[in-house]
Amino acid sequence: MKLTKAEKAGVAVLLKNLETDAYLPYKNLSGGFAIAKITDIDDETISIELKHGIQDGDEDTVHTERIQVFRKGMELVPPAFMIVE
Repeated sequence: MKLTKAEKAGVAVLLKNLETDAYLPYKNLSGGFAIAKITDIDDETISIELKHGIQDGDEDTVHTERIQVFRKGMELVPPAFMIVE
């Protein structure tokens, strides 16, 4: 399933905001990072994987979060409605 032009713009902003918010605790640490990417798209939702943490020579801590947003309005899907794998 492809995104519309408006959805592409909306999800780009959303991904950037997720990365920025997740990176904040690591911004003063060497090796801190945050990466958000789309993992799946269906008729109603967009699935996103957000990885953040610290990766350097001494520490390797990576947290992975799976987030879903509704295509219409780019609002987060409440956890009670998320599909758990």
